[in-house]
Amino acid sequence: MSHLGNWLWNGLRALPDLLYVPKCAFCATRMPPGSKTPLCPICRTRYEDEKEATCPACGGRMSDCLCTPPDLPSCGVHRMVKLFRYLPASDEVSAQMIYHLKHKNLITLQRFLADELAKPLSGLVEQPEEWVITYPPRSVSAKRRDGFDHAAALAKALAKGLGCAYLPTLVREGHAGIEQKRLSRTARLTAAKENYTVRQGLFLGGKRVVLVDDVMTTGATLVASARLLRKAGAKEVVFAVLALTPSKKSYRE
Repeated sequence: MSHLGNWLWNGLRALPDLLYVPKCAFCATRMPPGSKTPLCPICRTRYEDEKEATCPACGGRMSDCLCTPPDLPSCGVHRMVKLFRYLPASDEVSAQMIYHLKHKNLITLQRFLADELAKPLSGLVEQPEEWVITYPPRSVSAKRRDGFDHAAALAKALAKGLGCAYLPTLVREGHAGIEQKRLSRTARLTAAKENYTVRQGLFLGGKRVVLVDDVMTTGATLVASARLLRKAGAKEVVFAVLALTPSKKSYRE
């Protein structure tokens, strides 16, 4: 390639950084062009501190263990990856990242959070060909509002990072109604059973499945999804969520 060709190629590669100035996903501080992280150094330090949250099951560091919440209904899932607790009304960096993940299609943020999930999962997924990565789809109204499905984007990025197959397995058929976050646990579980089905003709044939979502509150959606995946032939289902919403007595401070 000629010097002129190299100059043009390098200019084209730099064009996205010229058109889009990356900003910290929490404090909106301008980041260096081509930044591979969604957080500035100060917010990254705060985020790492938030990952020190205590697991409600074992009392250890949440982002290091594979425990499931002690009050999770039985669904045959015995291992779960989670990174931090979710306090939506707080000023925590992690809460703001969840908000941006849901409502802004930021590829850098999706890749960062997928890489964060991949760290604890890498010890489980030693043979990637045995595993598939999937997710519970968002409602049609939410996808229309925001223009994308954040759980699908997170699952795709995670599959790529782990070297596993990405496979949409579930269909959401529920109608619009009361927001799930306003429902009780019983109502959520009932709604999840009614809203989700397995894709027609799907058979997982003994595959192991990582079921990815952003936040677990009551666990109703993931529990209903896991039961469907087991019926479809999954040998094992592992939950992978970014955050747990703490109940009043779930966490030791």
